[in-house]
Amino acid sequence: MAMHTNLQWLRGIGALMLMLWMSGTTLGQIPADREQGPPGINEGLVPLPVEVLPIAGEFRWEKNRGRREAEMNSLLNAKDSSDLVALGLSAPWQWREAYILVMDARGIRIRAGGNAGKFYANRTLQQILDADSIRSAQGIWPALQVMDFPRFGWRGMHLDVVRHFWNVNQVRSYLQWMARYKFNVLHLHLTDDQGWRLEVPALSGLTSVSAWRSATLMGRPDAVNDSLRYRKEIHGGYYRSQDIRDLVQYADSLHIRIVPEIEMPGHARAALAAYPNLSCRGDSLPVPGYWGVFDDVFCAGNEATFDFLKKVLDHVCTLFPDSMIHLGGDECPKARWEQCSRCRERMRSLKTEDPHMLQSWFMSRMIRYLGSKGKSVIGWDEILEGGLPEGAAVMSWRGTDGGKAASRAGHAVVMSPGQPCYFDHYQHDPKLEPIAIGGMNRLEDVYAYDPLPADLEPEAARWILGAQGNVWSEYLYSWDKVEYRVLPRMCALSEVLWSRPRNVADGNPKIPFSQQFADFQRRLRPHSKWMHEDGLHYAPFGWQPLHSPLPVSDPEFH
Repeated sequence: MAMHTNLQWLRGIGALMLMLWMSGTTLGQIPADREQGPPGINEGLVPLPVEVLPIAGEFRWEKNRGRREAEMNSLLNAKDSSDLVALGLSAPWQWREAYILVMDARGIRIRAGGNAGKFYANRTLQQILDADSIRSAQGIWPALQVMDFPRFGWRGMHLDVVRHFWNVNQVRSYLQWMARYKFNVLHLHLTDDQGWRLEVPALSGLTSVSAWRSATLMGRPDAVNDSLRYRKEIHGGYYRSQDIRDLVQYADSLHIRIVPEIEMPGHARAALAAYPNLSCRGDSLPVPGYWGVFDDVFCAGNEATFDFLKKVLDHVCTLFPDSMIHLGGDECPKARWEQCSRCRERMRSLKTEDPHMLQSWFMSRMIRYLGSKGKSVIGWDEILEGGLPEGAAVMSWRGTDGGKAASRAGHAVVMSPGQPCYFDHYQHDPKLEPIAIGGMNRLEDVYAYDPLPADLEPEAARWILGAQGNVWSEYLYSWDKVEYRVLPRMCALSEVLWSRPRNVADGNPKIPFSQQFADFQRRLRPHSKWMHEDGLHYAPFGWQPLHSPLPVSDPEFH
C-alpha cells in the first residue's frame, strides 16, 4: 500500500512539473519549502535533495563494501522488478530525472521517472551509505525516504583541454566527479589559439601542426617577452576519433551530455599555424605558447575559410550525438578584417561598414549550416553584438547582462558569469595559493549564486536553462591543479543547480543564508573522505575537511 501511495505521489509530482513546464514556470520559482527532517538525517547529501524524511524502523544491509556495491549495481540495472517501477520518458526533463528512494526494513526501493532518475537515486544512496563510517561498519541506518528532482536542466561543467592537454583517463575522472554530484553537461573546449585537440581525418595539419607548441609561458602574462619564463618543451596532444567516441559513450553511461566547442571566428591561431591561407594576411605563424587575445583570426571574406569549417563541423557532427554544438564567438578582434580587402568586400556585399555585423553574418552562416544537419548552436555572449543569430543560444560569461538580454529576446541561455562561475580564479588569499589568472571566487560565493537574476521577468526566466562552472587551464600546469581548483567548488555549484532555493518562503520564515551555508559545510565534510581515498588535491578553504589536503605539486606561488 505504501509503495502504491508513493508511486501516486511521484506521478503527482510529474503532473505538477508538466503543468509548470507548459506554463513557462521554472522549478526554481516554486514557492514552497520541503522538509528535511531532524538534523543529521541528510548527513553527507550534496546536492541536497528536495525532501529527506525519517520513517519508522531501520535499514540493515551488507557490511562488506564490495558486496554492497555489487548489490547497488544490480539494483540500478534491474529490469521490470517489483522494486523498480518504470514511469516512462514522455514528460519533461524534470520528470525523467525525478526519483523516490525508500530505505527501511523491507530493503531499498527506487521509483524513478526514467533511467536518469534511477541513476541519481543510486548516487544519493551511495552518499547516505558513505556519510557515516560507524553506521557503515555496523550495516545499520535509520529508515528514511528521499523525494528529489532537479531545479535546472543544464547543470554543467566546462573543461579547457587546449591551454593544457588532458588525456582520456583524466577526462574520464572529471566525468566521474560530475556524475557524483549530478551534473549532466560537459562543455569540452577543444580548440583555441594555443592548440587544436580534435583529429579531423580530412585535415591532417590539425594534428601534425596545430596540436603542438614548442614552449609554454610559466607565470604572469607580463612575462610574455621574458624568454627565461618559458618552459621550453613540446606540449600538446589530441583526441583520436575513437577516443571521442569512447568518451561520449562513457559520459552517456553517467547521463552526461558532451557539448563540444569549436572556436570561431577568433581564437584560431592554432588552426592558422597549419592553414595560414585562412587568415587575412596569410602569414606563417607558430602555435603560440602564451595567453591572450590575438589579432589573427579566420578571414571572413575567404570562401576557403567556410569550406574548412564545414569539414571540421561535418566530422564533429559524426562524433558528438548531442543536439548542441558550441561555436565560441568570443573575443574576436576586428583589426585584420578592417584591413583585409576580401573582408571589406564582404561587408560591402552585406551593405554594412560595421565589422560586428560581419561577425554576426559569419556566425549565422555556420548556424544555418549546422541547422541543416539537425544541430543547434550555443555561443559566448559576444554573439549578441551585431545582432543575435536566429535560433542561437547564449552562454553569458561577461556578467549576466548578456544572458538577460538574450532571454528577454526569447533565446535559450546558460549562465556562466566570471564571478562566481570561473573556477580557475583564486578561492583564497593569493599569497597562499598557486598562481591563478586572477579573480576571487570563494566557496561561499559559489554557494550564494543564483542563475535566475532577481530582476528577470518570469517570461524571460523560462529561457534560463541553467548554469555551469568554467575551468580554463592557462595556469593549470598539471592535473592536480585541476583537482585543486574544482574541488570542492564543484560541490557548491551542484547544489545551486540541483536543489531548489531554500530561502523561498510560502508563509514560512526564510532561512538565513549563513544558516544555509553552515548546513552545506556540515554536509560537505564527509566528502573529503572519498577525495582523500582517491588521492585528490582538493582545496581546504571555506570548509573543514576530515583530512589534511595533499600539497599541490610545483605550486608556483604568486
